[in-house]
Amino acid sequence: MKLGPKTKLVIINLLLTLVGSLGISELFFRVLRPKFPMEVFGTSYVARLNQAKKDSINSDVLNLVVGDSFAHHQIGTDGNFFDSVFNCKRKDNCKYHNLAQSGEGLPFYWNSIHSVLSSRKKNAQTRIIVSVYFGNDTPLLKPSSSLKYCNSIHTLNHKMIKAHKDTLIKSLKRRFPSILFIARSFKSFANIGARQSINEIYTNAKELRYYRSDSNSNLPSIETLALKLDPEIIKDAGRD
Repeated sequence: MKLGPKTKLVIINLLLTLVGSLGISELFFRVLRPKFPMEVFGTSYVARLNQAKKDSINSDVLNLVVGDSFAHHQIGTDGNFFDSVFNCKRKDNCKYHNLAQSGEGLPFYWNSIHSVLSSRKKNAQTRIIVSVYFGNDTPLLKPSSSLKYCNSIHTLNHKMIKAHKDTLIKSLKRRFPSILFIARSFKSFANIGARQSINEIYTNAKELRYYRSDSNSNLPSIETLALKLDPEIIKDAGRD
């Protein structure tokens, strides 16, 4: 099918607009370096873990950081708090690795530590820095299930590691944050991937309530509280 001059002109303009938008966005992120809530310009969790395991074999001082979003934020850059403070710059025989990963909790932290230290000499010096959000990373457990839960998280789980294996899409997100920014903006505008059922939002809210320190108090139900909210707020939460 042969394209007419006007069609070609429209296609060229669209391509130039797309390339220009990506270029300006990429320049913005790389030069001004705004707070970007994910691993940008960093390496994948599996790559960081493998490097930590490699450095754990020798007897040099080993610094490990585990945590979720706060410790993971802008990892691999000067914008990451732990990378700036707990590092090995200008220090002899010192190795530092940030193994934080957004959206994870205590079982994942333990799994990272076990994976690195499994082949490390017992007399080798290791410093472990744990970033924990109390009430979020430390779930409230029934006494009857505590022992079983503790035993499970102290066992090395390779599935946790495989879940963060690098992919082409994940790699592009880290190397080109402009693509991620534009994609997320489009998804939010077009309402793609939104939670269509209000019951799902209620369910998530109920699960999060168990992490509150006052969860045993006589609090109103989630549905009762939701009735006091502007419906637009719930609609926006569905697109988050």
